[in-house]
Amino acid sequence: MQNLPSPPVGGWKAKRLKDVAFYPQDRISTDLLTPSNYVGVDNLLQDKKGKIDASFILEKGGTTNAYMPNDILISNIRPYLKKIWFADTNGGTNNDVIVLRPKDVKTLAPRFLYYLLSDDGFFEYEMRHTKGLKMPRGDKGSVLDYQIPLPPLETQEQIISVLTQIEQEIARLDAEIATLQGKEQEILQEFLGKEREREREREREIAKT
Repeated sequence: MQNLPSPPVGGWKAKRLKDVAFYPQDRISTDLLTPSNYVGVDNLLQDKKGKIDASFILEKGGTTNAYMPNDILISNIRPYLKKIWFADTNGGTNNDVIVLRPKDVKTLAPRFLYYLLSDDGFFEYEMRHTKGLKMPRGDKGSVLDYQIPLPPLETQEQIISVLTQIEQEIARLDAEIATLQGKEQEILQEFLGKEREREREREREIAKT
């Protein structure tokens, strides 16, 4: 795995999010929504785990906020849950989900922006600017004031490469863990099944006496 590039002595230049990204105003017909392309707060997974298919989609006959591949979708409800997804398809969402898109992909790589916004520091920043106590909601204006480092595009791509390799390794290990957990349950159930059968046999013997 390659090493991360070192920043200059003074660090990478910083930009406010609103200088390099924006909230797109695209709309999509709700007739085109499916469980796999509709993204709401409920089917975004916490702790940056992406999303699952939606169990609920908006009623047909209207329009809603649209997103496209390489957009970043972030739950604006309870930011401490860290719900974020890097879009790989076209679809729709609602006002409780923020959609962010780089203004110029030659200046800011979409996946680099996704990694920057996946940082715990971003969610902590969001929590400092929330409204409401029971179900805190992020402030979209404050989100655009968030500062991010902006290295050259070549450096961004190097960082993306390193982080992507790490993500792939995490996914591989997660799959191995899931397989081992399944085997663990099989062994446990086999053991318990034999124990239950022995217990039933003892009960039958007692009943005969």
